[in-house]
Amino acid sequence: MSHEIASRIVEKSPFLTTLVKEGLLDPSGEFLPKRSLDELRCSPCPSCAYRFKRVNCDEVKAWEVGYHGNCTGHHVAKILREGLRQGAKPGAYGHGIYLTPSFRYCLLYYGFPEQLADGSTLVHSLEVRCREQREHPVFPPSWQQDDVGVEKHRMEWVVADSCNAGITAVITKELRGRTKQEWISAG
Repeated sequence: MSHEIASRIVEKSPFLTTLVKEGLLDPSGEFLPKRSLDELRCSPCPSCAYRFKRVNCDEVKAWEVGYHGNCTGHHVAKILREGLRQGAKPGAYGHGIYLTPSFRYCLLYYGFPEQLADGSTLVHSLEVRCREQREHPVFPPSWQQDDVGVEKHRMEWVVADSCNAGITAVITKELRGRTKQEWISAG
């Protein structure tokens, strides 16, 4: 049943359909069920979202899981093929690949929103296994959402070397009739 629901999401999404057709994502994704507040306190992983595993991906289970957003959705196929690379300009904490352990924080600030023909919205981010990351306080400092699973002093991760960050999946959240801005406002 979970795979059937995920397949319907792929069919609705031109973004996901393209990645599946290019052989980059497994179309039989899994649904990540809604988690209780207590479960969210233990781990900031996705709740009520879909996980589409990257094809030909060796997950390094011992590495930590972080999330990376691509606000525009551009170059995601290239990123899935070649991996994450440092940007040309340094970010708030210098050069590196920026990740966060918080799925919600990633979606709110960096997720790629996709408006569908039926009026619904999907927001996509990348699930990344990483190691040797430097941890930093939340940025932007105006972040007010309470992400109980992550301490604010370690919300931003910077990985200096691309060999220490491997993309394992695309995580997609369906906003169920809301725009990204309405979802953000709902807290």
